[in-house]
This record gives sequence, structure tokens and C-alpha cells, in this order.
Amino acid sequence: MSAGDDGWVVIPAPTSRQRIAIGLFWMSLAGGVFLNVWLGLGRLVEEAVGGGWLTVAGTIVVIEAAVIGSVYALMVRRTPALEIDVARGVMRIRGAELPLTDLTGASVEAMQSSPMARPPWKGAPLPESVVLALTTKQGARCRIVLLVGERRIQSAEATAALVAAVRASAITPPTTPDDPDGRFTRVNFPGALDVDDAVELIEEPERRRHVGF
Repeated sequence: MSAGDDGWVVIPAPTSRQRIAIGLFWMSLAGGVFLNVWLGLGRLVEEAVGGGWLTVAGTIVVIEAAVIGSVYALMVRRTPALEIDVARGVMRIRGAELPLTDLTGASVEAMQSSPMARPPWKGAPLPESVVLALTTKQGARCRIVLLVGERRIQSAEATAALVAAVRASAITPPTTPDDPDGRFTRVNFPGALDVDDAVELIEEPERRRHVGF
């Protein structure tokens, strides 16, 4: 994305397919773990209105659709676009303007792409997405898709703005009371990044697959 005349560089929000990939775990959890609950509700509806197994199946489909829709709506809210004004040292998330020093957390997420994505050839595995998650001290969170398969998603300008934002941030990996020095942070908080790790991920997201962080 190009910077506007006002100096903002817009880091686009994930696409619909990328949001589905991000929320796929929770969608699968809702569909699998709670299937027996939905089945029980379907049987109650069938006892009340009749219709046999078609009523049970229809009830499950309606409930699953409502749950998946709710998860997707949550993903839309939790994956907003990020705007960065490097010169002023500020960012904007959902219209709220914050100093870059309010960025306090970063983590890497690697996930399979949405089942809606097309593999490069029939039978090939779906491409993996590499995502950078950023968190502010106010609890706001945004996810930035860096790589899908072998294709980089962010432009050179967006990459430079992200690097500048991270370098100006107060990102620090989390610790625990039992490990105040953070010696075992990588074990306790897999995927957590410090400033240098986050910069490396932004500049070379392909390395996530080969050496990890």
C-alpha cells in the first residue's frame, strides 16, 4: 500500500480467506467438540416438531452456521487494518491513534491456508501462511499476513513501515514469575518475539519455515 499525502502507510487487513484460515481452529472446535451438544438440541427440536432425522440434521446445520458466522465476525473485529505514520511515531487501529511505543507484544503464527484456497496442483497441500500478530498495551490486536506459500503479501513500503514501527516499539517477550529473566520464554510462550526477531520475520518471512524463531 502506498502512503497517502498525510503520511499514513496502510497495512491491509487480512482477506476473507485469510481470516477464515486464522479462525479455522475455532471453527473446527465449534464443529467437532460441540457436535454432541448440537445433536442433542436437534433431537429436542425433532421431538417437538417431528420430521425425523431431517429435522435433526437441519437443526445442526443452522446452529453450526450461526456459530461459524459468529467466529468469523469475531475474526473481522480482531484482524483490523493497521495504519502507520513513521514520521510522527504513531499508528492507528480501528480509528484509535496510538504512539508506536504502545506496541508491547509480537508473535508469529504459521497456519494452513483456508480450504477455499486453491493448491498449486491437484492433491498438493494447501500453502502455509505466516502471520505476525501485534498487541498494544491497551489490549488491541492486529494480525498481518506476511507470506502465503512462497508469495510475499506486503509491499516494500509496508514492510519498511512495519520495521520502523517495531523498532520504535516497546515490544518485550512475556515472562512468568518462575522465569522472570525470560530464559525459557520460547518454551513457555511459543511464537513470542522480541524486537529483533520481529524485524527479521518482517524482512524475511520465509525463514520462519526453515529455522523458526
